[in-house]
Formats: sequence, structure tokens, C-alpha cells
Amino acid sequence: MDGNTIAKWDDLQNYIRARPGVPVTVRVDRGGQFLSFEVTPEQVTDANNHPIGRIGVSPRITQTREGLPSAAWDGVKGVGSAIADSVQAVVRLFSPHGIGQVVSSVTGSRNAAQGSGGDQAVGLVGGARLAGQAVQTGQAQALVKLLVLFIVFLGVVNLAPLPPLDGGHLAVLAIEKLRGRPVDPRKVVPVAAFVLSLIVVLSVVVMYADIIHPAANPFQ
Repeated sequence: MDGNTIAKWDDLQNYIRARPGVPVTVRVDRGGQFLSFEVTPEQVTDANNHPIGRIGVSPRITQTREGLPSAAWDGVKGVGSAIADSVQAVVRLFSPHGIGQVVSSVTGSRNAAQGSGGDQAVGLVGGARLAGQAVQTGQAQALVKLLVLFIVFLGVVNLAPLPPLDGGHLAVLAIEKLRGRPVDPRKVVPVAAFVLSLIVVLSVVVMYADIIHPAANPFQ
């Protein structure tokens, strides 16, 4: 796609959606033969009345039967991929750039709510909206995947070595084990209060951004 290799449908969808009316060069592998086309995405509006690009293609979903060992291994790889994506998302969200992007999503335009790759942080409101959109389009598999990603993301956040999260308690226990004496709670409480305040503020800001700048419908 314009010289960029795209392996995932979501990446292709985001690329096309972000270029309504802009010609793009598509190079495809058709039966071992590489063909190039120039396609101009049609400009349409999504459910939130925002302009997006569309070229009239959709992924082909196939179902295959697998044995228990291969299915279990695929599940392990899927969870591992979800954990890796969640770790990257947490790092991006709590980085200075990520926090600035969240704030800009409230004070700026809808485009400010999205990253360079078209990603947008969503909270409970946005997650519920995405779940509803998946159900409306009959994509039960996408709904299950969304729920799994949400659970894994919460687990990764909870394991961050910061009090009052569970990972913070483990970190305190590790420090006490290494030092051979208890950690002064008076030093832990301010850190826990700051982390909790940051989580609450970010949650409220993201929830507000979900309302004023809803994420684009990925199932459209």
C-alpha cells in the first residue's frame, strides 16, 4: 500500500479510512503474480458523521478445524500477543506523549484524539460502544476478542510495579526482601495516592473524550 507492507486487515482499514478521496497505490499478490492498482477511496461518513475512506473490500474469514494441541498453542500465542500489545499500549498511554494526546483529545479536534496510526484510547463508554457495534454487525468473534483484550489489558495494568496496584504490592515485598526490613508506609502512601489520582483523572478524561470524540466504528 503506497510502498508499505500491510499484513493485518486492521492496518489496511485504518490506512484507507484516513485517506478519503486520496489516490493510493495498491500492490497485491494474486496467485503468485504481483499486480499494482491505483485506487481512490470513496469519501463516506461513519456513524459519527465523520468523513472516512472506503474502497469496497472486506476480509475473507475462514474457519478451520484444528486438533487440541494446535488449538491450545494458538491460544497461547494469541494471549502472548495480547499481553505484548497491552504492555505497549500501557507504555504509550502513560508516556508524556500519550498523556498529552489524551488531554488534546478533550481540548482539541477529533483528529487529536488519534495517534499517528489512527489509534485512539477508549474508556468504558468507548468500549461499550465498540461492543455494541460488534453485536450490531454480527461479529461475535470480534466481540469475544474485544472482551479478552480488555481483560488482558486490565491485568497488565494491575501488574505495574506501582502502589496501590497488585504489582506495587509485589514490588514492596521484593524491596523488603532485599533490604531485610519493612518499607516505611509513610513513603508508600504518597506514591499510591499519586498513582491512584493519575488513574482516576485519566479515566475521567478518556471517558469524556469517548463522549465528545467517539472512536470510529472499526466494524463498518
